[in-house]
Amino acid sequence: MISIFIDENDEITIDFFIGTDEDGKIYIGDIEKDIKVNENEIERHFVVFKRPSFGDVVDITNKIFGTEDGQFAFNAMSDKLNKVSKLIKRWSFKDKDGNDIKPDEKQIRALSPKIADYISEKLSQEVGSILG
Repeated sequence: MISIFIDENDEITIDFFIGTDEDGKIYIGDIEKDIKVNENEIERHFVVFKRPSFGDVVDITNKIFGTEDGQFAFNAMSDKLNKVSKLIKRWSFKDKDGNDIKPDEKQIRALSPKIADYISEKLSQEVGSILG
């Protein structure tokens, strides 16, 4: 039987590599060899998301469209933040002491824009155009 419902335990995992060069420039990609920095400066990471249900899509959509003086407004960056914040379950990022960093909106906002954009784009590729 084909399942037409999203189980609350269904997940999407995004794996990637992050590297930095001697100037602190961030490189990010799916394949380690594509990151052109010293291999000692490359880390493997993952982010796990809840697979969105129709209800999740409605909630996210309601948050990204606002009104300004009766006019609808769309903010693409707010869309990315809302999507990631609503669906994220866990990630591999740790603080300088090696402790897990909780993946909440505060920490998502603190990410490098390059990393946040990469994660959001990969999520959109996984869930399709209804959220992307």
